[in-house]
Amino acid sequence: MRPLALFDFDGTLYAGDSFIAFARFALGGWRLVRGVVLAAPWLAAWKMGLMAGGAAKERLFGVLYRGMPLDCFEAAGCAFADHIDGRTRSAVMERVRWHRGQGHELAIVSASMEAWIAPWAVRHGFGRVVATVPAVDEKGRLTGRFATPNCHGAEKPRRARAAFGQLDERETWAYGDSSGDREMLTAVRHAVWV
Repeated sequence: MRPLALFDFDGTLYAGDSFIAFARFALGGWRLVRGVVLAAPWLAAWKMGLMAGGAAKERLFGVLYRGMPLDCFEAAGCAFADHIDGRTRSAVMERVRWHRGQGHELAIVSASMEAWIAPWAVRHGFGRVVATVPAVDEKGRLTGRFATPNCHGAEKPRRARAAFGQLDERETWAYGDSSGDREMLTAVRHAVWV
């Protein structure tokens, strides 16, 4: 079985929060500000510990994207991929190149959306993206909900195991930068805090 390297995206590969950067890119600054204002009660509840972060994020996602055709959302994700290269962390990208050179399997495990990570990931030799996926209605429009649980915290190793099998049965690395990556980092043989 090939060795496997799992990378978090936001803060690890990408220097910053791609959720906000993508919204600014796809919707424009004014619509992003409007969405944050409309979602402010949920965001405040999250900051006060009254609501889970994933639930608050889903509410903000709904305010921003509900009703958008999936093909438009995915097209914006493909276009955004061009902007990611200018915001990557060079030391982590060096580790990506090292793993790729060793013939290791590469994957991104992220709470951000697959639609804007996957186009970039393919360009850089990642075989798979395990991320949050939006729900779509029968007309092909975003419902504003998530089709999968927010891929954060304990959900990261759960989803990684579903995609790759038992992580402790092969040579594995994980790279992360936040408390949301802790469970993934403890599930592998080689954990790297970025």
